[in-house]
Amino acid sequence: MLSEAARAAFEGQRQGPHQWICQRVELNAFSAPDLVAYIEGKLQQAGVRGKVIPPDAHLVAKAKTVVEDQLSTLARRALEELIDADVIRNEIVCRFQDTIVLDATRSWIETDLAAHPTGAWDSALRAAITREAHTLYDEITEAVKTALRTSRTPPPA
Repeated sequence: MLSEAARAAFEGQRQGPHQWICQRVELNAFSAPDLVAYIEGKLQQAGVRGKVIPPDAHLVAKAKTVVEDQLSTLARRALEELIDADVIRNEIVCRFQDTIVLDATRSWIETDLAAHPTGAWDSALRAAITREAHTLYDEITEAVKTALRTSRTPPPA
């Protein structure tokens, strides 16, 4: 809600059906330091005082989130230093890539498109290969476990 003075400054005075007289203020006429000083002065006049800090309950909740983020980041960094996941991932891919026989690719796509005629062929292909790959999950999990046991980098001293 505007005060009478604020409303008068905002609206000006009507001088005719389509004409107004008002006071125009050019903020871009200020230099950067003068504009900052002007704004800060007006904020102080309006009673604004310093930063607002939320209630303790909100602070604790936010602090918990920040702690979790920081600890997660540090754990991820430590794991990356100790385990070369890219090497293990590439070893697993090389080991298992020939276990999915691609001779049936066309029939996979045709079968999937028969069930979903409006689908795209590459989506049908991805779905079929995903189904085939998921049958290897247990074997891949065991291979990853073995790779982790055999490829551990000793912790830095």
